[in-house]
Amino acid sequence: MSMATSCGVGACAASGVTSCVGGAVQDSCSAGTPAADDATCDGVDDDCDGGTDEDYMSMATSCGVGACAASGVTSCIAGAVEDSCSEGTPEPSDETCDGIDEDCDGLSDEDFVGVSTTCGTGACAATGVESCVGGAIEGSCTPGTPAADDATCDGVDDDCDGGTDEDYMSMATSCGVGACAASGVTSCIAGAVEDSCSEGTPEPSDETCDGIDEDCDGLSDEDFVGVSTTCGTGACAATGVESCVGGAIEGSCTPGTPAADDATCDGVDDDCDGGTDEDYMSMATSCGVGACAASGVTSCVGGAVQDSCSAGTPAADDATCDGVDDDCDGGTDEDYMSMATSCGVGACAASGVTSCVGGAVQDLCSAGTPAADDATCDGVDDDCDGEVDEDFTECGDGDDCTEDTCGPGGVCESVPLDGLPCEDGDPCTINDTCSSGGCVPGTARFCNDGNPCTDDSCLTGGCVYSANSAACDDGDPCTLVDSCSATVCVGSGADDCDDQNDCTADSCESGNGCVYEVTGGSCEDGDFCTVTDTCTDGQCVAGDARELGEVFLKAITKDGAARDKLLVKAELPLAAIESTPDQGFVLALADENFEPMYLSTLPLGAFSSNSSGSSFKFKDKTGSVEGGNKMVLVKVRYNHKTGTMKVKAKMKGADIQAMSGRSAVTASLALGDPATTGDCLRALSLPCYPRSYSVNLCR
Repeated sequence: MSMATSCGVGACAASGVTSCVGGAVQDSCSAGTPAADDATCDGVDDDCDGGTDEDYMSMATSCGVGACAASGVTSCIAGAVEDSCSEGTPEPSDETCDGIDEDCDGLSDEDFVGVSTTCGTGACAATGVESCVGGAIEGSCTPGTPAADDATCDGVDDDCDGGTDEDYMSMATSCGVGACAASGVTSCIAGAVEDSCSEGTPEPSDETCDGIDEDCDGLSDEDFVGVSTTCGTGACAATGVESCVGGAIEGSCTPGTPAADDATCDGVDDDCDGGTDEDYMSMATSCGVGACAASGVTSCVGGAVQDSCSAGTPAADDATCDGVDDDCDGGTDEDYMSMATSCGVGACAASGVTSCVGGAVQDLCSAGTPAADDATCDGVDDDCDGEVDEDFTECGDGDDCTEDTCGPGGVCESVPLDGLPCEDGDPCTINDTCSSGGCVPGTARFCNDGNPCTDDSCLTGGCVYSANSAACDDGDPCTLVDSCSATVCVGSGADDCDDQNDCTADSCESGNGCVYEVTGGSCEDGDFCTVTDTCTDGQCVAGDARELGEVFLKAITKDGAARDKLLVKAELPLAAIESTPDQGFVLALADENFEPMYLSTLPLGAFSSNSSGSSFKFKDKTGSVEGGNKMVLVKVRYNHKTGTMKVKAKMKGADIQAMSGRSAVTASLALGDPATTGDCLRALSLPCYPRSYSVNLCR
């Protein structure tokens, strides 16, 4: 059987089959002819030596222009020629005059903008303009020729030495009369001669007695008007009039001579010591008779003697038998009226009369002697026990509101006793009365002990007062929550009376309430831009302005057909920095009306920092970080020697094109969590100063 065969390697590889010829196996496979070498990079073993492209020769290469220029070499990788040359990354612009093509577009320094320049001072001042020549900045400004001196007061630096009118000679001057007289000198102010002499403002009149011409009319004290005067007190009081003599006020008032004392109650300060009737001597007094008798003392009130004794009010009569002169007429119990009386019941009933003896009522009635029983049915209470014929038969129905009697033939009869008081057996009713032979309940008993901490009710056993936990008022304004406990109102939760004012000491006085005592010392008015705030009259008054140093931002944009670029540079004082970039970073743009146009933020933790924490960096060429808003590079470096922080931020793809035609664009930069700084940045004014800075944006 024939078999397929192979021979040779690389480009020389071939195939064949075996055959049997004359009893011998023969192979038809014949390998190809190898090339002289394997220098072609094609992934083929051309010289059939088992290696591939081993004779390939690398070549030096170059790529890029300007600052992006680079060199490399070719190599054969997997049968394909590769070039190691990689051109550098171009800068957003080529504005620096250094002869280098930073943005790698084949031109050098083409974005340089020559600013106007000035030279010389004063009259010698001149202007020119910068230009970039061969990578170096050149200016065209030439100053003028200075004058010999600068003695003319014209507001011009004639001798061009930096001072203006410095050779001007001042002269002494005077003006005004009287109190308005003044002196001065001439001086050169802003190119004009000014006289510092300013006569005083005359008073409307010269009424003050001081020897000075206040109204500047050449006369002194001519308008003085002497007023009436008084002197002395009490009985010594007198009057006079003022006059002006030689610039001093003189008066004509002379007080009277005081008395030895002020014992007379006449409302006059007789001894002229400021007190009235203070030497008056009080006397004990008495008034009224009987029950109206009283005692008192005299006193001096408003210059009149008053007696504090006030007799009691007499009763209408003296009819009460009590041994007291109730109507205060000198007699005792004279109006007592004798009354007819009765005593005993039934057959023992008798009559008499009362009399008043020694302040006590006596009754002359004497009851008869009762029988042994009341067994006779005769309608008479023979045994004088209040019942009639009760021993004759059982004539009692147990009802207090009926009168049970023994009728004719020994039959019991019941008669209703309407209107009489009775007891219905219910402790929760009072004033029960008899009606139609029965006891009718009266009014409900009112169980009120006046305590808000008890629930008052009437039960079977009578009034019940149960403790409750209701809200109440313990009368102390310093307790916030009052509630009942064991029938007592108890306060809790002390009021700290905090009025949120650093300049008061707050406390609560039991029974009086909150007290706010004004204090002094330092305080905080809530404004970062002031220091050394102090308490004055209970209010925190702002102190000195906080020194923050120079703050500036610089923003550059470049509009392109494919993308827009934004570069912001800033230098800020460390004294104003309250956080670090790894706590968040925010950059915003607005138009000339501070309307938001663009906001770029980085989230917390987006930065990497060096070991000392003085340098922070964020880099993301694709702008893929969530919340990055196309920001691709941010560098922050702290310089503690100069006390500043430098920031450089780059963005791409921002809608800068929409800002074309604006008269101004504002950039605002802040460190800190975007969630807390976003609102103030969107406003893009400076209420959040000093953490936010805004400047005009240059394009």
